[in-house]
Amino acid sequence: MKKIPVLVLSVCALSSFHLLAAEPSSLTLEECQRIAMEHNKQYLAALKEKERADLNYNLAWQIYMPKLSANFTYTLAEKLRAFEIPEDSPLYQFMNLAGEISFVIDFTYDYNVQLNIVQPIVNTQIILGIDSAALGRKLAEEKVRQVKNSVLYNVRNAFYRALLVENLVEVAREALKLAEEQLRVTQARYKVGEAMEFELLRNEVEVANARTALIEAENNQKKALLYLLLLMGLNTSQLPEIQGQLEKPRFSGTEDEYIAIALKKRPELKQIDLLIQIKKREKLTHSLEYAPSLNAIGTLNLFTNDINGRWHNDYNFMLALSWNLFTGGTSYTQLKSVEVEIEKLFQQRKLLEDTIRMEVKNAFLDLKKSSQLLAATEEAVKTAQRSVEIARERFRNGLLTSLELMDAQMALRRARTAYYNAIYQYTRAVEKIHFAAGIMDSYVEGEK
Repeated sequence: MKKIPVLVLSVCALSSFHLLAAEPSSLTLEECQRIAMEHNKQYLAALKEKERADLNYNLAWQIYMPKLSANFTYTLAEKLRAFEIPEDSPLYQFMNLAGEISFVIDFTYDYNVQLNIVQPIVNTQIILGIDSAALGRKLAEEKVRQVKNSVLYNVRNAFYRALLVENLVEVAREALKLAEEQLRVTQARYKVGEAMEFELLRNEVEVANARTALIEAENNQKKALLYLLLLMGLNTSQLPEIQGQLEKPRFSGTEDEYIAIALKKRPELKQIDLLIQIKKREKLTHSLEYAPSLNAIGTLNLFTNDINGRWHNDYNFMLALSWNLFTGGTSYTQLKSVEVEIEKLFQQRKLLEDTIRMEVKNAFLDLKKSSQLLAATEEAVKTAQRSVEIARERFRNGLLTSLELMDAQMALRRARTAYYNAIYQYTRAVEKIHFAAGIMDSYVEGEK
């Protein structure tokens, strides 16, 4: 009995070990995307919706399958009907009978088994239902693709955002290091009378500002990683490190080319097209409500008064043709309602096309702007780096004050921050173009 708690404790410890081992410690972009496809709640919900659409399609076919039913009855008690031959009847006199004549006939059987089978042969409602269910499966597939594109787009942007903040943390850390070194030099020069008190105070303020900027950058880094984990569908207390470089991605293609791709590939447009087809099937269903339906029906009866004795049987097979003659005008009203819905979907499609064109155009405008910013900031970083090198040399030779060197270092920090932001904005614009074109999933597959 004493071994049971030890066993339970060992199992719990082993489970805890696996949970800790499952927490990601270092992630690449590909790993983030893979984990998101396995754990993202929105994507998993879309897959469940696809699974439900598959079941509805199977159900539509099952309605067309034959239906078999069985009934069993046992008569517990019954009152039999008695027949009497009156004395004045011709039969009584013909048979030369004497006295009161009566007899009982049992028209029922104590045991009765009935088997029924019904097979639809022609039923437009069932056929159109199967067709609509097939379209519903395709609709669910496009919804899954839409969610997949959205999840990939958000995860990739969150990953690049985390890379950006990581670089900004490094910039802030280097700025603090330089400010502290500068403060030590200024303090030494102040002691020997080579620097003014004003310079010393400005350096102290700069160190405090640099430390504040580093704290803010590190906090933003934690937030970026938490958001990335949320999109990946992970709930862990351990913030992972990310592996990757924030670099300018390669891109080719024109605005018109991507608009054409978007109008062909966007899952939202395909969903509206499928909804229009489904509504057209519904319209046809109402139009054919008065169409006849044909069913094959078979019945087999088995009956006896002695369950261990002889069983009697009879059977029949028939074709049943039925149709609606009048439904009170509801079919016409439903038909008109569906026509209005179809027209509404056509208008929504036109609006969505215009919106997609605008999204692609805006993405290309962002790409152009970020490309120009990237070129400008890249040159600014080179210039600021050269300026700092010259300022340090002049400061060592006593030709420059610490305040002037501080200004050069602050300019370099601003230039590097703007440069990393420009790379991030360019990368985001490229991602946005592929997302707006509806090809984020194929774009990601092409990177592998």
